[in-house]
Amino acid sequence: MPFWTSRLLVSTLVLCFASLLSRVGLAAPELEGSQQREGARALVVLIGEAAKRDELTSVLSELLGREQVALEFERRSRFRPSSILAANEGDSRVWVYISSTKRVANLYFRGPFGNRFLLRKLELERGLDEVGRELIAQVVETSILTLLRSEAGLSREQVRADLADTSEPRDENSSEEALPAADENASVVRTPPPPAGEPASKSALELELAARGVVKWTGSDLGADHGVGAETGLSYHFPTALFLRARLVFEQGFGQGITTPALSATVRTTALRGAIDVGSAFGPSALALGAGFGVDLAQIEPETAFDASLVLTEDTSSTIPVLRLEARYELTAGIFQMAAGVFGDVPLVDTHYDVRGNTGLERIAEPWAVRPGALLTLGFSFNL
Repeated sequence: MPFWTSRLLVSTLVLCFASLLSRVGLAAPELEGSQQREGARALVVLIGEAAKRDELTSVLSELLGREQVALEFERRSRFRPSSILAANEGDSRVWVYISSTKRVANLYFRGPFGNRFLLRKLELERGLDEVGRELIAQVVETSILTLLRSEAGLSREQVRADLADTSEPRDENSSEEALPAADENASVVRTPPPPAGEPASKSALELELAARGVVKWTGSDLGADHGVGAETGLSYHFPTALFLRARLVFEQGFGQGITTPALSATVRTTALRGAIDVGSAFGPSALALGAGFGVDLAQIEPETAFDASLVLTEDTSSTIPVLRLEARYELTAGIFQMAAGVFGDVPLVDTHYDVRGNTGLERIAEPWAVRPGALLTLGFSFNL
């Protein structure tokens, strides 16, 4: 096994074991208390692909904010192995270098006062998409907490040996050789822990595809209608927690029965909707309000005539314009997304069902003017 790979394996095992100990409070409690009293801080240096966008900093700020770790961010053009070993014994921060290409992220960690180190290498199957950012952020979170709350990690000599193949001659005049001292922050962007519940900011397009189940009440004459369908949406997430989304919805009802002393029939409704949603995200959750317009394609299928004077006609259909208002709660986990909500359909024309007999028209069913319903969706979201 190559020397670099073996060191990474040892570092990973040490990291996982120490993280477990630190989370249950068994490793170096006196160090944890000291760090918490002083205020835990970390300096994150972004290099390569990681430095080109802001989404990763948002995810890191959210995760570490929950642990009350204040972050400072820098962006640099390249990583110099000597910089992680730069001596600065008065700096109690954790130093983090995130150097990434489109498919690989190398993570370098220096513990408080430069006594302990961790190295990680991550394969990013789809680059720095949402899954890749979450993977990096979780490893960074675990590693920072390990270095803050335990004595685990590699020694300076071990790290120097691991990085020997990639080391470069030290340039005394280079500003990239060492991180700034704790009080030299002119080029540092400081990010304090966010308030509890504050979402990570996003600014990206997302495509959403989901299966959809609905049930709605159309009044006592027809009762409940339920069905299944699908929806697709295109969302734009602003740098704040707000997002705007355009959606297309298809729903196929299973049918509603009409039974009277004169006849029985079935009404099947296909709903087509276009909608605009406005929402706000908070962590993995979001609330959205939407307004849409579309049509109900209603097909009436006469089945049995109990009155001998009635003659059943062929199936008929009608197109009904409908306005829909919708409110939904959404939960996202990686690429998976679930939503639950309520809606109200308002037909824009008077809708009723009549029978023409010997005595003229007789109304046998009249749906409500406003038809409340509930929905549940399960699907996926993809960054574009």
